[in-house]
Amino acid sequence: MKFAHILHSFYGEHWHIMPDAWHRYHVVLQEALRRPDPSHRQARESRPLALAHSLALPADSARRKFPVVGPVDDESGAPFAEQMQGFGPIAVIPVHGPLGRRLSMMTLMCGGCDYILLAQMCEIALADPQTKVVVFDHDSPGGQGNGHTECAAAVEQLAAVKPTLAYTGGTCASASYGLAARCGEILASPGARVGSIGTIICAEDDSAQWAMQGVSLELFASAPLKATGASGKKWNEDDRSYIRERMLQADAVFKSGIEKGRPQLTPAAYSGAWFFAQKVASAPGTDGLACKLIDSIAPDLATVVTTLAATV
Repeated sequence: MKFAHILHSFYGEHWHIMPDAWHRYHVVLQEALRRPDPSHRQARESRPLALAHSLALPADSARRKFPVVGPVDDESGAPFAEQMQGFGPIAVIPVHGPLGRRLSMMTLMCGGCDYILLAQMCEIALADPQTKVVVFDHDSPGGQGNGHTECAAAVEQLAAVKPTLAYTGGTCASASYGLAARCGEILASPGARVGSIGTIICAEDDSAQWAMQGVSLELFASAPLKATGASGKKWNEDDRSYIRERMLQADAVFKSGIEKGRPQLTPAAYSGAWFFAQKVASAPGTDGLACKLIDSIAPDLATVVTTLAATV
């Protein structure tokens, strides 16, 4: 039962994420189910170096610290989640890794990004008088739908008061792009991946596996759709229609927020495809610039921040 809450949120809820990323997490989850849980110490010792990453931006003399958000390590006092950094009048908020709401310490240690912590950083940047511009540094394939609307509202509230800009040098897709769309401007490196706007719900029909094991489900439910998705239950068309309707409802809310922030997007941007920010001139197809997914190209985050700091 240790993984019950993870299984429910992973297979039963809507996601705004790139499908290949969802599949990778599916493989990792299935492997985790087949092996013992790592201890807290093992997890801490294997903590990714990226969490201690310090952006190679302006000189240390220009750096500012903000209050720490999220849980911290009992022994070292180091935060499990990546933190907002200040460089003169610029605040940089990291949006890295899969997005979710109320992520566990283990997930944060493995590189997850919590919507609630992002919203708290927005509140801190909004209240900080020294912060004149906020840059969101995106490198995320997207994530869970639950919590996205509230986090996007926090970005909107910040953007209504202070200039905001989203930058990606890696991936800014689906839920990540939904947050970036609330900013006043979106910049990307030429090879960055952007787009993949849409919603998925994935579920498993494991009734055949139960049958192979000689087990059958005796189900007693008070309503036809009450047990949709229950392990061992064979899916029927009513179940599929119900889940499809939930997906479309969530997708409508998700896309309406993006349309509000980026009314200039072309129909191709809503195809569910991802695009390189800027394609090679001789290459076929279109790119993020042509789809209006981004506003301009910038080589790296350091260039963006130093340019802004010199002009604010």
